[in-house]
Amino acid sequence: MNEKIINNHEDKVKGNKALNFSSLIIPVFLLLTRNGNISEKLSLDNDFQSKVEMVKNIKPYFTEDEQLLLSKVQDVFDILNKVKRLNKQEYDNEINALNTDISRIERKERILTEMVKYMDKDKRQIVDKVLRTKGRLEETKTNMETQNILEAQKIDKFDSLLHFIRCFEPIMNDSSNKKIKKIQKVLEIMKTPEDRF
Repeated sequence: MNEKIINNHEDKVKGNKALNFSSLIIPVFLLLTRNGNISEKLSLDNDFQSKVEMVKNIKPYFTEDEQLLLSKVQDVFDILNKVKRLNKQEYDNEINALNTDISRIERKERILTEMVKYMDKDKRQIVDKVLRTKGRLEETKTNMETQNILEAQKIDKFDSLLHFIRCFEPIMNDSSNKKIKKIQKVLEIMKTPEDRF
């Protein structure tokens, strides 16, 4: 008996939702189509963005169920608007001027930096390692270019070599990192003055 009552109630709710949907959708389409010709009003020559804004602005004055239905109507108009943009190639507001102050490589790096925010954790770690390695290589390149200055300041070449080796730590596996640590220790020992032994 209770199951019949519950099923009856669910059927009434479904019927009410269907009734609400049809009672809401039909007037909205009639409202948006002044002469009743829907195919003409769905033409890609129409301004669907204004319809999206209108539906968005009138939604708060409806019940929650009606707002859900209006949100679907808004999405349909938004899709029609996007199809219109695709068809007519209306992207003037979307295209930004190219920043010519930065190099092509730096632009690629910034693209990767932005894309990494939306990647899976594993891919993000790989890209982070690549970006860190690139940064360390840039530092090493700068150090090598200024080697004459470093020599003038009596900075040891072993330090530069150690710094270069450390550039590759982020992308090495554990066994390779252990080997690099051993090489670093050997270089540090070689760097130590003989009178300390």
